[in-house]
Amino acid sequence: MRGLAIFKRDPTPKLKTARELLAAAETRLAAVQRDRGAALVESDDIETLRRQDREIEELGRAIFTYQDRIAALEAEQRRQDHARRVQEQQEAIDKIVAPAVAEYVQHGQELQKAFLHFLDLYEQLENKRTAVYVVWPAAAPRPTYSDLSVSHRTDPFNSHVSNIRYSAKEIAERIAANGASFIANCRKVEIPMPEPADDYRENAT
Repeated sequence: MRGLAIFKRDPTPKLKTARELLAAAETRLAAVQRDRGAALVESDDIETLRRQDREIEELGRAIFTYQDRIAALEAEQRRQDHARRVQEQQEAIDKIVAPAVAEYVQHGQELQKAFLHFLDLYEQLENKRTAVYVVWPAAAPRPTYSDLSVSHRTDPFNSHVSNIRYSAKEIAERIAANGASFIANCRKVEIPMPEPADDYRENAT
């Protein structure tokens, strides 16, 4: 990604201007309505009243337009903010999560090598036991075969060796799959769209 270049121009300056124009129009409308109310009682100048009516009508249309423009600019601002947060999320995954998962997978590979080395040493140990038993002098009392064993079949150690033997050749692949699944799940996390602000028309008095 090329960063914020993917976004359109920031609507914030235009939004600020539109809000200022709306406030000015609303202030002017209130003043003209106040003057017209006074003129209805005190003035006999019909032309002035008509001019005030036209201005009130024009200000009403302008206010309506400013409200629509503000709503559109706010929607664009929310869209850009949402898109920016989505991009930042993906960049965080690429820069933080993915390297951490890569190290996790690498440790899985090293763990698999260690397990395989352990099993190789264990097999050598078992072979040595057999060799000792085979060359034991026939005339001398000799221990039972299990006396030279690292563990008995019922010992926890023996079950641990069996578990390692069962999973040693697959552990790196499983860890890599777990890492890929974790990254995929991170990318699926949805960032909610910001809620719209209160509608100017609902608050207009």
